[in-house]
Amino acid sequence: MLGLRTCEDESFVRFFSLVQDKAHEQGCVFFLDCGEGRELRTSKVHGEDLCGWLIPAADVSEFEPSWCLFNDDALDKWSRYLCFAFWSYNGEVLDIEFRSFSHLA
Repeated sequence: MLGLRTCEDESFVRFFSLVQDKAHEQGCVFFLDCGEGRELRTSKVHGEDLCGWLIPAADVSEFEPSWCLFNDDALDKWSRYLCFAFWSYNGEVLDIEFRSFSHLA
């Protein structure tokens, strides 16, 4: 799946699909860097808050090779797109919110 570097189990892929759906609503693709804890486990999905890059769809082909190779020097140019994906769940609806804190640096 685009945005994942590793092979994940089905319940995480379902969670990550929701993250990608939310990214697509913003005209972007989310590229996962790491999990940030605060796990969610339901009978259908498991996930956690995530950190990664919310890349505009038009820039995916330029960004993806550096991301795939863990090329930190090349990824520095994309730091403005680094963000967190926080989940919320009320027992019925799972929602994802992207937040960037780069403006605080």
